[in-house]
Amino acid sequence: ILRFMGDPHLNGAQENLFGNYIIQKGLTNPGLRDEILCQIANQVWRNTNPDNSERGWLLLLACLSAFAPSAKIEKYLL
Repeated sequence: ILRFMGDPHLNGAQENLFGNYIIQKGLTNPGLRDEILCQIANQVWRNTNPDNSERGWLLLLACLSAFAPSAKIEKYLL
C-alpha cells in the first residue's frame, strides 16, 4: 500500500500490478480485507500530498468495489 501510494516513478502498468495484487490479497484472504481497508484509510487520512492521496482514494475505491468491509468497520469507512 505504501509503495503503491508513495512511489512517484510507477508507470501505469506497475500501478495496475500493485493495485491488482492488493485487491487479490483481499479477495483470497477474507481475514485481511478489513486490515487492507483500514491501512488505506489510515494513509489517506490527512495526507497532505495530493498525488499520494489521490492514489490512495483510487485504491480504496477499487478495493471497496471488489470486496465489502465487515460490519465492524463499515460505518467508519462508508
